[in-house]
Amino acid sequence: VNVRTRISAARRPHPAADDHGERCERLKSAPLRADRELVKAKILASATALVALTGCQYSVQFSGTGSGRADRIEIPVDPPTPVDVGSGDFTIEWWMQSTVDDNTTGTPTCGAGVYGWRTGHTIVYRDRAPISGADGRDFGVSISSGGDIAFGVQNASGTAYTACTSLFGDGVLDGLWHHVAVQRSSAGTLQVWVDGELAASGAGPSGDISYPDGVAGARATDPYLVIGAEKRDEGAGFPSYAGLVEEIRISTVLRYDATFTRPTEPFATDASTVGLYHLDETGAVAANGAYAVNDSSGAAGGPTNGSLRVTSDGSAPMRGVAESPFIVDEL
Repeated sequence: VNVRTRISAARRPHPAADDHGERCERLKSAPLRADRELVKAKILASATALVALTGCQYSVQFSGTGSGRADRIEIPVDPPTPVDVGSGDFTIEWWMQSTVDDNTTGTPTCGAGVYGWRTGHTIVYRDRAPISGADGRDFGVSISSGGDIAFGVQNASGTAYTACTSLFGDGVLDGLWHHVAVQRSSAGTLQVWVDGELAASGAGPSGDISYPDGVAGARATDPYLVIGAEKRDEGAGFPSYAGLVEEIRISTVLRYDATFTRPTEPFATDASTVGLYHLDETGAVAANGAYAVNDSSGAAGGPTNGSLRVTSDGSAPMRGVAESPFIVDEL
C-alpha cells in the first residue's frame, strides 16, 4: 500500500562550510552550558528552524560512483556482528539531502513478488550472491529519479516484495534534509517512514533475512552492509546514490508505529540500538584510502566500526562536510 505523502520541511539556505565552522567554535566556547541551552530553547521555538545545534555536526557526501568498491561506507555483518539484523524486527534510519539533478536515472519496480529496488539509486545495500544455491536473505533501499524510496526484501526461498513511496513533488530529492526510516517486522511487514509519516507499507515475505553466518559469498563485499553505493558493479542500470547522508541508526525493534515529530537532535543509543554512526569524522581523504566510521551504539559484541572507502582519484566520498539537519543559522 502506498500512501500519498506531502513532505513538509522548513525551506532555508544551507550555510557555507566556513560559517558552520565558525558557529561550531562559538558554541563550543560558550562559557556556560546554560547559555547553550538558552540558545537551543530559543531556536526550538521557531517554526522555521529544523533542529538545534548542540555541537559541531557534519555529514558524508557521496558522488554516485558505484563501482570499484569506492565512494561508500562498508559496515561488516559477518563474522557475525550486532548490525547483522534481519532475524527479527529491525529499523534502519538516517538523514539525507540531495536533488533530482544528482540522481537522474533510478527507476525501481515495486510490489509483491518483485525484488526491484536495485534499479533505483542505492543508498542501503545488504544483498549477497552465494557461490552456489539460490540468492536470498537480502534487503536494500534505493531512491528513484523522482525522489521516491524503494525498500526491497527477499527471503531464503526467493520470495520478494518491494515497498515504494509515492511522495509529493520531488520527494526526498528536493534539496532539503529528510529523515527516513525503513522497518521490517519478524512477520515480514515492510514500512517506509519519511519525516515522521508512514509513506509506504506492504506484506513482505516472512523468514530470516540476516546474513547467513559463515557463508562465503561470490564477492568480497558480500558480508557487508553498504551505505551509499551499489556493490555488484553491474553498470548504469543499477545506479548509486549521490548526496549527503548524516546520522545512521540500526535497531532491533520497530521504532515507529504512529505519526511522529522528526528527530530534533542526533540519535541516541538505547538497549535496542545495535549500530549508531554520527558520521562526524573529519579530515582530508586520500586516493584509494579507507577511513574509520565509528559506531557509538555501545551494543554488546560491538563496536561495529565501518570503513569509508575513497575513489582512486580521492574525490569521493567527502567526509566532514559542514552540512547537517542540526545546523541553525542563529548562532
